[in-house]
Formats: sequence, structure tokens, C-alpha cells
Amino acid sequence: MLIGLTGPMGAGKSTVLGMLHDLGAITVSADEIVHQALDDPEVIGEIVRLFGSKVLDEKGRVDRKALAAEIFSSHEKRRALEELLHPLVYRRIRQIHQKSPGRIVVAEIPLLIETSGQDQVDLILVVSCSPEISRARLLGRGMGPEEIDRRFACQLPPEEKERIADYLIENSGDEKRLREQVERFWDLVTKGEIRGRGRKGRL
Repeated sequence: MLIGLTGPMGAGKSTVLGMLHDLGAITVSADEIVHQALDDPEVIGEIVRLFGSKVLDEKGRVDRKALAAEIFSSHEKRRALEELLHPLVYRRIRQIHQKSPGRIVVAEIPLLIETSGQDQVDLILVVSCSPEISRARLLGRGMGPEEIDRRFACQLPPEEKERIADYLIENSGDEKRLREQVERFWDLVTKGEIRGRGRKGRL
């Protein structure tokens, strides 16, 4: 089974991914795949073609902050980068899934729904929380208010992701409550009570 893990920024997706890994899932992060891809000479060449050499540092590597500034300033530029990187992300996730027969693979894909990846996974697990808590967490990571607003504007509203979810984990409480929900989800999956898309629930 391939589970797509998504949700708004600051909801705690990576924390949930780590908990599922500890419980026995094979886990993969789309962000990590992207970071690896940005070191590929062919990908770097395409990025320079799209955005110019201003997104490279003095060593010719992709300056991620400069690239982020470019894509969050323009919908067209953001779409161009997504069209370059997301096929690589989904291809790598499929490879991992295909090499893990009989195992549960959980892929954290922040833009799963925005990039129309619903049909690439067996289940969509959404981690959500209140906007106030999400913003507070992001501010605590050192992001500024304007940067947070720009990034939120590039994603579907949380309630839209919740509507599309097959399963929802709510992370506005403490870690103990979050862990209980994750363990409950894992219990359902491993017992075969979750077999595919279509059964909605809040855990």
C-alpha cells in the first residue's frame, strides 16, 4: 500500500512521518527527493534555463533561498518548477513502492493535491491543525509573516485538503494525542481494515 501524507504547512507532517517510520512503515519525503534532484547537473541546467544563473551560488549550486524567492513571487515560475521536479518526485516514490512488495510505504508530499497526485496513491492521509497554531509553529522556525502568507497563498486552503482526505489526523493538541492518533491509524492499516480509497474518517 502506498499512502500519500499531506497537509498545510506547520501541521506536523514530518512528525507524523517519523512516528509512522518508528512503527514500521517505509517512509519517503518529497522534499528530500527534491533536495537530491537539485544537485543533479541536468536538473541544475534546466533550472538555469528557466530562471537564469541568479539562482546559483558562487560554486554553481542551486541557491535554495534564491530559488524560493523566485517561485513564490510568480505563479507561472512556480508552475514551471513543479512541472520539472514533480515528475521526478513521483517516479522516485513509485520506484520505492515497487521495490517494497507487501510493505506499507508512506510518502510525505506537501503538494500532493495541488499537483493532482491523488491517483498516484492508495490512500490520502491529511495532517491538519488550526491556522493559528500552524502560523505560530512557522514563526517559531524563523519564517517571517510575509513569507508565511506568500507560501500559504500557493497552497489549497486546509479545509479543502481535509475534504479530499481519506483519513484525517488533527494536530492542534499535544504530542501524546498526536501519537495516539498515529498509532490508531497504523493499527487499522496493519490489520487490513484500511484497504483503499473511499473510506473517510477522523482518527
